[in-house]
This record gives sequence, C-alpha cells and structure tokens, in this order.
Amino acid sequence: MTDYTIRFAKWFGTSTPVNAVKACLVLDGASETLTIKAPLVGTEGNDYSVEVVVAKGNSKALSAAYVGSKLTIALGTDGSGDPDDAKNTFALISAAVNAAGSLVVTASGVDLLDAAVTEDALAGGQYATKTGCATLINIAGVHYTSEGGVDMYSTNGWKSATPA
Repeated sequence: MTDYTIRFAKWFGTSTPVNAVKACLVLDGASETLTIKAPLVGTEGNDYSVEVVVAKGNSKALSAAYVGSKLTIALGTDGSGDPDDAKNTFALISAAVNAAGSLVVTASGVDLLDAAVTEDALAGGQYATKTGCATLINIAGVHYTSEGGVDMYSTNGWKSATPA
C-alpha cells in the first residue's frame, strides 16, 4: 500500500492557468503600442485607471505617480511647454511607470506619446474558471483533489497527496 502525505495546497503553485488573466490597457502610439498590465491575475486589476497629461510648465521631466488606483503619467515638456518627443518615448514611459510600482508596462517598439490621453480603466482581468464539480488532477507526481466547485486560489477547497 502507498503512503500519502495530505496537506492543503494551491494546485497551480507558481504557474497560472490560461483562463486567468491580468487586467490591461493598451495605449496606441503612431505605429506601436504601450501595454499597461496589472501585476497579478484577477478582477482587482480592473480597478486601476490610467490618465496621460501634459506636465504644466516649461522643460518639465516625464513622471508617473499613483493616487489610489489611478496612475497619472505626466509627459515631459520642452522649453515652450509642449510635449518633448525625446522625453516621452515608450521606453522612458515604461521605465517611469515600472519605477513608480504597482502596474507593469511593456512597449512594442520605440514609438512615443505626444498628447494627453483621457483617463481609462484597465479591463479584462479575471480569475481562473472554477471547477464545476469534484476534480482530481496530477501535476508532477502530486495528486490534487477538490471537494467541489473551486478555483486555483481556494485555500480550503484543494487537498494534495504526494506518494511517499
């Protein structure tokens, strides 16, 4: 007979199922995109919003700051107070937002933002679809079982057993 160690565990560990999605917002440049994503999968990321403004004043630096769940990106300006293309590349915006924390930004190229963008919310974040019934799966030799409809984050719904 095989001995088993029974413990409660999240059944995906560090992996994420394909139907668990991070909320995101895509800002379009002239020919490329800037993608802003929530740091984790789930519906909480849908609460974030992003607004792009032109910094007030002459020769201002690009900046990114949060107030609650709203990210404001202030585009850098030139000596006349207009957006400065050299200060507002996707790479620089990505670095500023990533340094500010919370949201994660990736750029598809070397494009830039040169105008304000009205506040818009991240969307599409969701958790994995719950299982509809008791389920048994095997991942890397560990047997996971649920007692009913649960998702990967349920701490009380999954039990694992590892053959000794």
